[in-house]
Amino acid sequence: MKLQCLSIAALIFVMILFPHTAGLAISETNLEPMISTGSEDTGEKKSGIVIKPLINISSRMDSNFYKTASDERKVYTYLLQPGITVGYETPKSSFMADYLLNAHLYGGDSDEDNYMGHTFNMSARTRPFARLLLGIEDSFYMTRDGARADNFSNSVDREKYYVNQLTPMLLYEFGNKFSAGLRYRNTMTGYDDSEFKDSSEHRGMLDLIYNFTPTVAIDLQYQRWQRDYDDPATSDYVSDQLKLIFARQFRNFSFELGAGYQTRRFDDNSLDNLGLFTYRIALEGQYPGLPAPRRSYISFVAERNYNDSGVGDVYFKAHQFTLSAGRLFREKISAKLEGRYRISDYEMQFGGREDDTYSISAGLGYIFNERLSLNAEAGYENRDSNLNQYDYKNTYIMGNVDFRYDPSTR
Repeated sequence: MKLQCLSIAALIFVMILFPHTAGLAISETNLEPMISTGSEDTGEKKSGIVIKPLINISSRMDSNFYKTASDERKVYTYLLQPGITVGYETPKSSFMADYLLNAHLYGGDSDEDNYMGHTFNMSARTRPFARLLLGIEDSFYMTRDGARADNFSNSVDREKYYVNQLTPMLLYEFGNKFSAGLRYRNTMTGYDDSEFKDSSEHRGMLDLIYNFTPTVAIDLQYQRWQRDYDDPATSDYVSDQLKLIFARQFRNFSFELGAGYQTRRFDDNSLDNLGLFTYRIALEGQYPGLPAPRRSYISFVAERNYNDSGVGDVYFKAHQFTLSAGRLFREKISAKLEGRYRISDYEMQFGGREDDTYSISAGLGYIFNERLSLNAEAGYENRDSNLNQYDYKNTYIMGNVDFRYDPSTR
């Protein structure tokens, strides 16, 4: 595949958002457009500088750290995360960036996996005139967490790698009802001293959004992306996806219904092209209702799509269901529960393999003040595959102390 063949198509993209309102958001698994509807922000934006240093210290125990079918190993992880958030805002422009150094230390025989990770996120936006919004976002992760490489990652590998995503965007509002925008995302994935090879992705998205009312919107979304692998054993591919998304916001409840179709065509003619009906259903309730900050929430998300990163031509259809709930008691005690179930139905190289993975977790936190909080969490994960070598079970317990200093709260 030649990148120049995508140079025009990759510029077809969208981010939809109405920056002066707060409310309902339409989100997409890969590249999230946003429709903001609901309660209006009647206040004027004020200029100001934001500087917030922070530090997070956590410890975690995994009963099966390497997630193997046999030879389970208990590992203790110690994580030190110093960081900082900086930003600047004016009535027409904003800039925000945050950085975390993630120092991972492992106990016992796993200390050879010790490493320094990094997390960086940046967002800048400006409104040169009333109907036009321009922006750019960037995110960078250096990690061993496979989930950073793909939203539907089913990998248990512990390879160290980085992923960087750079996303320029624009939005034009034709009126109170109709908006259109473009967004392009470049993703670079690179591995450090690994048998895995680097890859890149060029993705574009176009959204056409119509707001029937301030709380009801519909989005016709088109995405096109090209995935290139340095590994000659993995075929490059091009995907196209068209979806129709409907969203509605109430004071205490919101929902999103989206469905469409994706096709995937490989450079390697020996591989069959793929096609899939995709969907995403998201329901969320909160108390009290908008525009007040939520004290309680419950959320359910059901979605179906392909994984994007398929080293060795390993692709699967993912059906994922997530249920979560949380509550803040007496402004001090926070509690949360989450359950997740995913079916990974493999095609291509692992055709016939099917994994059923479910997890459940519960967390409890205590907020001492605006700067300091203490949190604990426990969870269980189980992957049951029709190929026994991919089974695993893991139980974890973790705790952390989080300190964030905001000079404006002195």
